[in-house]
Amino acid sequence: MKPIQLGGIAVKCNPLVVFVIPTAAVFGLLDVLLLSVISLGIHEFAHLIFAKRLGVRVIELEILPIGCVARIDPDSLAISRDELFIALAGPISSLSMGITLYAVFGILEIEAKTATQLIGINLILCFINLIPALPLDGGRVLRSLIASRTGYNSATKLSSYLGVFIGICISALGIYTVITDKANITIFVVGLTIVLSALSELKSVSSTSIKSITMRAAKIYSGRHYRTLTTAMKSSTRAHDAIVLLSSSHYNVICVVDDDMKRIGEIDEGRLLEGISKYGSNVTLKELCVDRYRLR
Repeated sequence: MKPIQLGGIAVKCNPLVVFVIPTAAVFGLLDVLLLSVISLGIHEFAHLIFAKRLGVRVIELEILPIGCVARIDPDSLAISRDELFIALAGPISSLSMGITLYAVFGILEIEAKTATQLIGINLILCFINLIPALPLDGGRVLRSLIASRTGYNSATKLSSYLGVFIGICISALGIYTVITDKANITIFVVGLTIVLSALSELKSVSSTSIKSITMRAAKIYSGRHYRTLTTAMKSSTRAHDAIVLLSSSHYNVICVVDDDMKRIGEIDEGRLLEGISKYGSNVTLKELCVDRYRLR
């Protein structure tokens, strides 16, 4: 579905969401769906508030059957720890809401079904989102913790692969409940959504890297400065693999080495992007070094 621009944020809806309302209606869970939407709204609002306070720009909000995913501009992160705080804001708000409601309803001696459901939904939101796999908040926490060592894009790939694995496991559990006559369609939907969203994160890594380079070039032109990061890569490395290994917070220079670890040349991020544009993303770093005069 085509994204809608709201306040500078691209809001898009995952196709699987179309099945949520009729499924909830069939199983008589429209009241639970409404409570879930309210709880999710508070959960996502907490993310947006923390992002704004830290000066981090949210570029996209995707609505999923299991919640929403707020994607941030990695170039607006002052430090990787910023994403840690933003990611934890949602689960903490859901946990706080669940505990607060439990205390209030307990004091007022309210035992209504709706009250119990609202508490349960918030606690489930908290703990599901702490699973360390993209696109969940736990995956963003994991990415923020390892990004300083591996780079933002590599951390995204690792967290996404973990998301695919965990999503498959959850989907398998959902299928098992069907086989054992304890059918729980929710478990399968959660697993499938995690798998598809994690694959989407993987697919977007290259495009995010290219966008990051072009934005960085514009910022350097306008007077901003970046530290240079030099990374050694094998000459047989493909451009599409190299670009996702670049740091989003540095100006990148690739030192290209052969199988004997001897330096055969250097390619900066601008040359890499130009090479991809002219020769395609399958071009090797060695080919770019040999033919670099063509890029002038």
